[in-house]
Amino acid sequence: MRVAKQDKNIELFQQLFERVDEASLLMKDGVFIDCNAAAVKMVGYPSREALVRCCPEELSPPNQPNGELSAEAIKKHGALTRQKGTQWFDWVRLRYDGSAIYLNVSLTLLMLGGEEYIHVLWREHSKDDSKRQIDSMTQFIEKMGDAHLVLKNGVYMECNQAAADMLGYPDKQSVLNLGRESFYPEFQPDGSNSLEKAKKVIEKTRKEGSLSFEWTYKKRDGSLLHAMLMMTFAFIDGEEILHIVWRDMSPQLKAQSDSIKELLGRMGDASLLIKDNKYIDCNQAAADLLGYPTKQALLGIHPIKISPETQPDGRDSVEKANELMARGYEESSSYFEWMHLKRDGSQILVEALLTPVKINNEEMIHVIWRDITNIKRQQHELIESEQKYKALFEDSADAMLIIDGEKFVDCNEAAIEMLGYDDRGEMLEKHPSELSPPKQEDGQHSFEKANEMMKIAFDKGSHRFEWDHVRKNGEVFPVEVLVTVIDFDDRQLLHIVWRDITEKKKAQEQIKKLAYEDDLTGLANRRTLVERLEHVLAIYKRTHYKGALLFIDLDYFKNINDTLGHIAGDSLLKQVSKRLSSTVRLGDTVSRFGGDEFVIMLEDLDKDAIYAASKAEMACENLLSDLNLPYELNGKEVFVSASIGVTMFSEKSLTRVLLQQSDIAMYQAKASGRNAIRFFDPVMQQAIDERAKTEQLIKDGLSNNQFELHYQLQVNEHGNALGVEALLRLKHSEQGYIPPMEYIPIAEETGLIVHVGQWVLDTACQQLKQWENKPSTANITIAVNVSPLEFKEESFVLNVLGAIRRSDINPKRLKLELTETMLVDDVDDIILKMNLLKENGVQFSMDDFGTGYSSLQYLRQLPLDQLKIDQSFVRDLEHDEQDRSIVKTIIAMGQGLGLDVIAEGVENTQQQEMLLEYGCSNYQGYLFARPLPIGEVEELLNA
Repeated sequence: MRVAKQDKNIELFQQLFERVDEASLLMKDGVFIDCNAAAVKMVGYPSREALVRCCPEELSPPNQPNGELSAEAIKKHGALTRQKGTQWFDWVRLRYDGSAIYLNVSLTLLMLGGEEYIHVLWREHSKDDSKRQIDSMTQFIEKMGDAHLVLKNGVYMECNQAAADMLGYPDKQSVLNLGRESFYPEFQPDGSNSLEKAKKVIEKTRKEGSLSFEWTYKKRDGSLLHAMLMMTFAFIDGEEILHIVWRDMSPQLKAQSDSIKELLGRMGDASLLIKDNKYIDCNQAAADLLGYPTKQALLGIHPIKISPETQPDGRDSVEKANELMARGYEESSSYFEWMHLKRDGSQILVEALLTPVKINNEEMIHVIWRDITNIKRQQHELIESEQKYKALFEDSADAMLIIDGEKFVDCNEAAIEMLGYDDRGEMLEKHPSELSPPKQEDGQHSFEKANEMMKIAFDKGSHRFEWDHVRKNGEVFPVEVLVTVIDFDDRQLLHIVWRDITEKKKAQEQIKKLAYEDDLTGLANRRTLVERLEHVLAIYKRTHYKGALLFIDLDYFKNINDTLGHIAGDSLLKQVSKRLSSTVRLGDTVSRFGGDEFVIMLEDLDKDAIYAASKAEMACENLLSDLNLPYELNGKEVFVSASIGVTMFSEKSLTRVLLQQSDIAMYQAKASGRNAIRFFDPVMQQAIDERAKTEQLIKDGLSNNQFELHYQLQVNEHGNALGVEALLRLKHSEQGYIPPMEYIPIAEETGLIVHVGQWVLDTACQQLKQWENKPSTANITIAVNVSPLEFKEESFVLNVLGAIRRSDINPKRLKLELTETMLVDDVDDIILKMNLLKENGVQFSMDDFGTGYSSLQYLRQLPLDQLKIDQSFVRDLEHDEQDRSIVKTIIAMGQGLGLDVIAEGVENTQQQEMLLEYGCSNYQGYLFARPLPIGEVEELLNA
C-alpha cells in the first residue's frame, strides 16, 4: 500500500510540473527520474527517455566557469538542499549537441509518500522571475510579430528575436550585449545628435506615459534602419521601465524612394536631389544640360561648384545659394533664375524650381532646371532690334504671344499648335481669360487674376507664374508663363512665353502623393490624417461642429499572414481599404495608420453632441456590416471582423489626445469580444486613471516596503491563543493605511496579487521562524489567505515549499486559508496541489465556509484541517433562526469529517456561548482582539 501511495503522489506531482512552462525535473538519489517537455526542449534532447535516468554530472562540462569541478559542485548543492530545503545557483550545462547553455538552477526538497525527492527548475540565466510582468506586458505585441525591447536604466535588458532580425544580429543576446549607443548613428535625419535627442524623447515619454515618433538606427552592417517607435513608460517590480515597439519603415520608405527616383529618371527636364546642400542624385538630362558625360560628375558637390562667383543680379553666388536652399526646405515650391557653369566653362541661365520632398525619412530638395538662355537672349535681341524680333518670334519653338491693352495682338505658330487652333485669327483680340477656364486652380477668377498678373509684370518688368489654359477641344492644361515688358514703337507691350508643364505637374503630384498617401492602399497616411485633423479642429473653433475619430483594427489579422502569406495579407488590406472608402461619405478622411490599423475622420456631423454621436454610431455599424462580408484570398472565401474605437471631437480637442482616446476605445472593443464598437467614455477614462494609480500604489508598496502584516488572534474556549490570521495592510507615506477593498480587487485583476501573495507568504514564514524559539509563540500557527489566482499558478506548490525552506520552519505551523468559491473551477487541479503540500506538512483551512454551493460534493476529497464559519452567519446568531441552523449544520459537518471548526466575527460573549453550546470551541473576532501590528500582537501572546 505504501508503494502504491508513493507512486500515486509522484504521479500527481508529475502531472503538476508537466503543465509548467519552465524546464522542470524530478530527482531521487542523485538521478533524474522524470522531466517535462520544456526541459527536453531546453537541452535539445530527442526524447524524455534520453534525458531521464541520467546523473546531473553527465549533462555538465568537467568544470564550471569558476574552476570548480562539476561533480564536486553537484554533491555540494545536493547536500545544502537537503540541509536547508532550497538552493539557487548558476550553472553551465551541456545541450545534446555538446554546446553550452547558461542556467539559473533552483533545487527544492520535497516529501512524496514519505520519501525525499528534489525538484529541479532550470531557467536560462537571463530569464528570472522579475521578468514575468515584462513578458506579460509584451505578450500581445510578441504575437503580432513587431520588434520590441525593454529599456531599464538606459540599458536594453530584454528584446525579442524580431528586434535582433531587424538590426541584422543573429540572436537577441548579441543585441543585449551591446550598449544602445552602438545602434545610434551620430545624427538623426533632422540633424539632431542621436544621444541628446534620445534623452529628450525618453523624458517626454516619462511625462506623457507614451509617445510615438520616427527614429533612425544603425544596423550591424552599418546601414540605416528607419523605424516608427511606440514607447511606453511603466513600473515593473518597482523599477522604471521603457517598453519600445519598432515598426520598420524601410520597406515603405524604400518603395517611396524608388518610386520618386524612378519618376525623376523618367522626367525629360533636368532633375536633381539636394541633401545637406549637396547634390546626391540626378538624372542624365541634368548631366547633358551642363555637358557632362555621366551624372556621377554632379554628385556630392555643392551647387556653388558649378556656378560663377556672382549671379546676374550682382549677388554673391554662395550667399544667394544658401539662402535659396534654406527657403527650399520651408516653402512648398519656389522659382528663380540661376546662372550655372557648363563643363566647358561657358555660362548657362536656368530657371530653377525647388520643391521639398521626404525620401527615406530624410528632408531633401527636388530641383528642376530649364534652360532659358535662348529665351533671355531673344528677349534682349527683341528689345535691341525690331527687325530681328519677327524672325526670332516666328521661329521659336516656345509658344510666344504679345499682349497690347490686355489682349493678345500676336502669337507664333508654336502657340497656335499648343492650343490646338487652326490659325492665329481665332486667338487674337482676346483677353487671356477667354482662353482659360472660368477659375484658376487656386479658386480665383481667371479674368481678375490675369489682370493682376499683368499689373505685376508692368510694375516689376517681368513676372513668372503658373496658369491653366483651355485648348480648342476643351481640355484644360497647365502652362508656365513668363511675362516680360518690352518697348515697341514707343509703347510698352507684354511679351509672353508659355511652356506646357503637364508632365512636370504630374510628377509633382506623384511626389506629393508618395509623401501623403499610403503606398499599399492609396489611402491617406498618418501624416496626412494628422494634418487634416489639425486643420478641421482649427475650423471648428469658428463653426462649433462636432466630428468623430474612428480607430479600426482588424481582428486576428496575423493569422492571415501566418496561414495564407503576406501577399494575401496585402490583398486583404487593399480590399478593406476599398470597403472603408466606399462606406463613408465622400468628404471624410480614410487613412491607413500602420499595419492592419485604419483611422477614419468623420467631419461636420452636427453641432449637437448627442446627435453627432448617433451619426457616428450609425456610420460604425455600416462599416462593421461591410467589413464582415467575405473576402476572396488565394481563391478562398475568408471572413475577417474588426474592432472599432470611437472618440468624438470638437474645437477644444487635441490631436494627440484624440488618437490616444480612439486607440483606448478600440482596445476596449477588443476586450469586449471583438467585432464590436466602443465609444471612449471620459467617465471610463477617469476610472482607468484611478485604476492605474491604484496599480502603481501596489507596485510602489512592493518596491518601497509599504506593505505590512497585521495579525488577529485565534483562541479556544479558555481564551488561550491557538494561532493568528495574517491580514494584509498597505501604509502610504501620506495617505496612511489604505482600505484593502480599494486595492485587493485591482491586485486580483492585474495579476499583481501573485507577487503580493508571495510577499505575504515569505513574511509570514519569517515571522514563524522568529517565534519558534519563544515558549509563548512556539506552537502558534499563522493562517495566510490564498487568492484563487495564486492557486492557479502552476508554480504555486514550489513557491510555498520554497518559502518554507528559505525560512527553515516547521510546515505544520503554516496554514493556508482557501475560499469556498475557489472550488467552482478545476477542482482536480486544486486537490492535486493541496495533496502535494499536505504531504509536506502544510495545513489547510476552508475560509468563509457556507457562502458557496459547490464545495459540499468535494469536501470529503479535500485534505482539510479546519472549517471556518463565515462571520455573516455569526453576526446575527442571537436573532436569526436560519443563521443558527446553518451554523449548527457546519459544526456537525466538520465534526463528522474530523475537522476543527473555528468561527470568525465573534464580537460578544452571547455569540461565543451559543457557538460553544453547538460544539464550536475555537474563535476569532473583536471580542478577543482586533487585527494588530506585530508589536502589539506579541504583547498579547506574551501576556
